[in-house]
Amino acid sequence: MFDAEKIRDEQITYTEKEDGTFEFAAMYNTEKATELKIDKNGDKAVTSIARHPFEWDTYIEKVYIGKDVKELRGETFRNLRALKKFEVSEDNENFCAVDGVLYTKDMKTLLFYPLAKDLQTVKDDNGNDVQVSEYTIPDGVETIRTKAFYKCGNITKIVMPDTVKTIEEKAFFRCSSLKELTLSKNVEYIAKD
Repeated sequence: MFDAEKIRDEQITYTEKEDGTFEFAAMYNTEKATELKIDKNGDKAVTSIARHPFEWDTYIEKVYIGKDVKELRGETFRNLRALKKFEVSEDNENFCAVDGVLYTKDMKTLLFYPLAKDLQTVKDDNGNDVQVSEYTIPDGVETIRTKAFYKCGNITKIVMPDTVKTIEEKAFFRCSSLKELTLSKNVEYIAKD
């Protein structure tokens, strides 16, 4: 169950589009909700999510994307520091979530890795507790989208399948703990960071 009811209407801003649908434009999480459902504005469909709709948020852990959302404009989720997983309506024709990671529906593009996904506590070289995670990208993915792992400072290892051909700009930017990245042998293009 989503605690979206904690988020009052005045905390969310929608922009009406020319076709009568809405863009999720901004949210202010003053009620410290941990789950967010982006689906409808009243009875009208939300079809896009703005480039920077969230201020720095340390509460939202789960985002549900409704069936009508077809456009994510840029760095949509990068300020959700506690985000652990995405869920997407099975009826959404554009996006899906696998193990909490956001992909295009055809699974050819990895769009966004949640910043706090699967954190495990381990000891560092000095005996201090640190939180880390590792991820294996599914076979069939061809593109790692711009800033897909942006600021995933806790991820230590990423394994990439040989199906990956394109790594877009800043895909791994500010992955400060990344120690091991297994690159696809079929990569044709790596954008400049």
